[in-house]
Amino acid sequence: MTPRLLIIVLAVLAVSAGRLSAAESAAAPGFSRTRQEEGHWWLIDPQGRPFMSNCVAIVLSDQDYIQGTKISPYADTVKANYVDSASAPKLHTPDVSDPEFEKLCRARAIKLCAPAKDDTQLLGWFTDNELRWGADELLVVFLNLPASAPGRAAAFALLRSRYPDVAAFNAFWRTSFSSWAEAEKIARPETPPDATRPVLAAQNIRMERTAAIGAVRAYIADYDAFAALHAGRYFQIASDAIRTTDPHHLILGCRFAIIPPAPVIAAAVPHIDVISINCYDPRGPAHALDAYAPFPRPVIIGKFSYRGRDSGLPNTKGASPIVETQEQRTQGFEDYVTAGLRRPNLVGYHWFEHADETKEGRFDGEGSNYGLLNFHDEHCASLIARMASVNAQADAIHKSLPLAVQAKS
Repeated sequence: MTPRLLIIVLAVLAVSAGRLSAAESAAAPGFSRTRQEEGHWWLIDPQGRPFMSNCVAIVLSDQDYIQGTKISPYADTVKANYVDSASAPKLHTPDVSDPEFEKLCRARAIKLCAPAKDDTQLLGWFTDNELRWGADELLVVFLNLPASAPGRAAAFALLRSRYPDVAAFNAFWRTSFSSWAEAEKIARPETPPDATRPVLAAQNIRMERTAAIGAVRAYIADYDAFAALHAGRYFQIASDAIRTTDPHHLILGCRFAIIPPAPVIAAAVPHIDVISINCYDPRGPAHALDAYAPFPRPVIIGKFSYRGRDSGLPNTKGASPIVETQEQRTQGFEDYVTAGLRRPNLVGYHWFEHADETKEGRFDGEGSNYGLLNFHDEHCASLIARMASVNAQADAIHKSLPLAVQAKS
């Protein structure tokens, strides 16, 4: 039996697992691993057979609660009697320089990973879901932390290391500090202008677009350097915590919500077995998969979906394309998956999600037609049938096209 994918989000998690070869992950015998064969990446089950991870994310007995209530229409309708997969609270921007972060990671791993370490039907662990890796966010966020925060100190330490003195820093960042000590006392440092990668407005950050190109390049380089530093420590701590308590299973990454800067991906690779992404791109997954192709790890699409207007749900908030009918939704699934399977680095795709959200909106107001069934437990028969058909052909599709065609199609 192909290993189930227990989708467990460990909000924070590592210790280095060592550097894995590009050809095969260092999973223990009798457990799943990854392997590259003739340029194509695969998951390998405990019996040594290649497979694709195709499953449904968020299979819960209570599904979503109506915002502001304890009412779960799906649970009330179906009276489910199966057990939910475990989950943990998410920290979207952990301060990886804080010693408490590492302690929390280890505690989470002991609680969640250790009990499953000998389960041969478990594929692996996600370390989180959609952390903040967005363009030019991290340096902004950490410079704006309270003065006592270890992450703020780490951000200033990096800037000090990149400029010979504060005068050089002033020249590029358009500041007028007399010393680094003065700079570090500013409660909310302003970022320099950015004409090519707009700074996201955060707290009272000021944005201008009149900087000289040299300043723009300097800022981007500073951002990327901090992002790499932050990512390296995050993935090291996360993987170390998991590997220490469970040396057998794959580490599946943190499900990037967007394509992060290349230094972030490069910092992650030594510590993970699989790059995981959530990709709701209406164009399909090819662009994202191609962006990760230079890195020596396979990719799992942790979440993707299509929503239909004819469902009667408002489809408020949330990601994924909205189409008119359930038939278009069904065709969207097939087109998306087959396009992904034609990329050599894809090893899995997980539909979001099992059941529709409520029309009143879940905890954050999102009320969308993501499900394979509605809260009356009525199935979307055409979509489920198409999924079964496409999934049955997935391995053959992935293996069929010449590598040169897969990389360009």
